[in-house]
Amino acid sequence: MASLADDLLDANLVDFAIECEDRVFNVHRAVVCAKSNGIKAMVDAALTVPGHVRVFINDFDQHTIERMLCYIYAGDYDLQNTEELPQKGVAAEDQAKEPIKNFAGDVVESLSQSSLTLVYAGPRPLRSKDHAAISHIRLHAIGKRYEVTGLAALALEKLRCPETYVAAGNFVDVLRVAYQYSAEETDDVRDELLAVVLAQIDNLAANQVFLTQLAEVEELREFAAQLLPHAFKFSAVRHSKSEDEHAKLLALKNETIRLMETEVEMHDARADIYLAKFYAMREKYDGEVTKNERLEKLLTERSKQLEVATAQIADWESAPSQDPAQSEASGTEIIRLQELLNAEQARAAQNQMQLDQSAIELQSVKLKVHDFEGKIQNFKTQALELQQLAGKYLRERDEAREKLRGDRASGLVVAEGVIDLLSRHDECRHCGEPQDWWFEWDGSNRAGPSGLTFRCGQCTTRHW
Repeated sequence: MASLADDLLDANLVDFAIECEDRVFNVHRAVVCAKSNGIKAMVDAALTVPGHVRVFINDFDQHTIERMLCYIYAGDYDLQNTEELPQKGVAAEDQAKEPIKNFAGDVVESLSQSSLTLVYAGPRPLRSKDHAAISHIRLHAIGKRYEVTGLAALALEKLRCPETYVAAGNFVDVLRVAYQYSAEETDDVRDELLAVVLAQIDNLAANQVFLTQLAEVEELREFAAQLLPHAFKFSAVRHSKSEDEHAKLLALKNETIRLMETEVEMHDARADIYLAKFYAMREKYDGEVTKNERLEKLLTERSKQLEVATAQIADWESAPSQDPAQSEASGTEIIRLQELLNAEQARAAQNQMQLDQSAIELQSVKLKVHDFEGKIQNFKTQALELQQLAGKYLRERDEAREKLRGDRASGLVVAEGVIDLLSRHDECRHCGEPQDWWFEWDGSNRAGPSGLTFRCGQCTTRHW
């Protein structure tokens, strides 16, 4: 549409001019007036003498005027000089790095096919360029005001396009533009924006930034009054769900604590079993020590006897004997003592083997005793850790119970405050109009524990 915009500036081809801000649009009177009854009326009023006619439009910006004229000539308009927005199916660099999320932090995978998309991607500052949604709203308003055939419908269709993204931080700014014009000029747009908010009420009602901005903008009081009943209904439902979730959380905590107590009991039972085995091995170990001491004592005695017998044999072999009978008796005794010596040596060797085997078994018992001591200490450590963890869960369960009590009490205070306000004020004390209120948060003592106050929709008088 760039060539068309250039033609609009060529005064030699046209007989009619529209001036807006510091810009003049030269157009064909027959083309524009055929599509816009409002501009035709302005031209008829300005056409006092034959010739070139110029009208002034100062209630819209020059970009909106240019897009309207592009639509009149080409049947469509583009969004040059608007904020760059992510498009469905287009891999923009910032969108590749930061996926689009809703207020709950979930990535938006599938988009609505019937309305504009409200996303939580942080506010985009509205500097020299307008947001695309704002441009559509202005074109809808100018189409209604100047009765441009089909423009309002096209602008609303583009606004409802799922590829029209609005960051949550800019949504109040978009609302302000919609309520900047009269209700007749933006009624369809207002309904569309309200539908978007109601579709996101579960997220927006919990978004303090959005609610604060909405409360601070005076021209959005009508919108806030429409939204308030839905927000209170959602808050009541969320409060009910919160109670159910806290009850489930408490039940889970109790079950976890019960399982942990059972696990502690199992660890205690296993520790008792290993203690019994430990004491049995300790008793066996003491028995092996006593047996080794007895064998060592017996081996010592046998060794002494062998030493005595060996010395006696040596003495007899070295001593001379004159008596043959005595010599024969001595030989017989020596043979007996040698046999006894051999038997004692064999017994000593056997005792030594038993002693070595007992030492091996004793070492094995020592290792088993040490292993049981380690296992017992490990079970004691695990039992202590489980007891500490059970104590932590007990504290968390108590905290959850206290939070549930606090939430229930807070919800009751707010509900009682709303009921009390409704029962005490049937009409405005200042203008006498029946209930046409919106709620406001008031930090003063006059608002009572609920912190709520009514403001009359006609004269804005507060009621506590």
